[in-house]
Amino acid sequence: MCLVTKPASACLADKVYGHQANSLGKGIVEGYKLGFTHVHGAKDWALPIAIDVVAPQGNATDLAVKQLDDLMADESLPFGKTLCINNADSGYGNARYLCPLYAHEKLINIVRLRSSMKVYSVFSGEQKAKSNPKIYGNTYYLTSQTVNKTFYYHDKKTKTKQQTQKLQTSIMEHSFDDFREENLVLGNGKRVIRKLWMWKNMLIRSKNGHSMKDKPFDLVKIEIWNEDQSSKVFERDMFLAVTGKSKDQINSQEAVAHYRTRFDVEGCYRFSKQNLFLGKFQTPDKVHFLSHLLVILASWWLMYAGRNQVELSVPVWQKYTTKNKLVLFAQETNKKTELTPSQVRKGMANLFDTFDKTPYLPTKYKKGKGREKGTILTKREKHKTVKKSKNKTQKEVKRE
Repeated sequence: MCLVTKPASACLADKVYGHQANSLGKGIVEGYKLGFTHVHGAKDWALPIAIDVVAPQGNATDLAVKQLDDLMADESLPFGKTLCINNADSGYGNARYLCPLYAHEKLINIVRLRSSMKVYSVFSGEQKAKSNPKIYGNTYYLTSQTVNKTFYYHDKKTKTKQQTQKLQTSIMEHSFDDFREENLVLGNGKRVIRKLWMWKNMLIRSKNGHSMKDKPFDLVKIEIWNEDQSSKVFERDMFLAVTGKSKDQINSQEAVAHYRTRFDVEGCYRFSKQNLFLGKFQTPDKVHFLSHLLVILASWWLMYAGRNQVELSVPVWQKYTTKNKLVLFAQETNKKTELTPSQVRKGMANLFDTFDKTPYLPTKYKKGKGREKGTILTKREKHKTVKKSKNKTQKEVKRE
């Protein structure tokens, strides 16, 4: 999900409140929440294939599910015909997102899970004859070690602040099914050791009618250590959930490799805001804003289609950066190299100069008449920012 702020556009309809870091007003801003679905084309290329605005009373998770359902059901696209891997961040590691997508036979979801959240093993003990079958086994927390966590609550009887402690059993206390250790070189040239643990067939709790009792997933934990294993490179460990009916077709290494391509999405957002006016397009009409989203989508695919026909052209002071230097050397020696979206944009002007400009030249027209004296224009209608109502519980929905 991407948030586009429009704090000074009072005429735009259906604006909502959202949270943005490093902003005034405790991070509360006005604008539109956009739901993007990307397809991985090549390295550094996360191509948007669907862009929609989240409805004022809607939910970004439901929109993401709808976008994937439409893509999987479209027979003209290959997503529903072959094995498809979908990557999502921690905002989608919940039953509301994973439950409906489990219906697709050839869809594997690799979703990051929040640290310290609860997961469960499948119950393997003896079932009682006259009771419902027990599904959930032991409770584990996505932490590196078992801790006693202190919680504070307000006691209504004494009207005082009380505290209680709860034992949080680490997932490391549960026997794992696979462990891998490998040497890696990071993008900055640092040599590290990556450790991967995998637990098969874990569960999360059902919520708001989204049943997860029959939808097990494989849990992957990633730790990055220094080469001498003296300390971790990153304090927080990463936890991934590999879910879907075809989840057994990929192992832990493949799951991590696929999930690393998700980080190209952040570059897509940054590039669209800096170069394609995603956040700076000014209009008083929401329809025009939606049309501009289609222009952004088409621009990305136009750059991707012409990436092999573009030569990098940058000013002198940019020729000595590491990425540009490698690309320029490859062009001089006639070697193939992959360009980033930013490098393709800088070279597109030279490619457009090779086109026939006749269809794009401005047409001649007579100067229109100006506004007649005394004409009074109607004021544009102003719209208030929509406040999202509270989520209704399952009981409230049934009553309606």
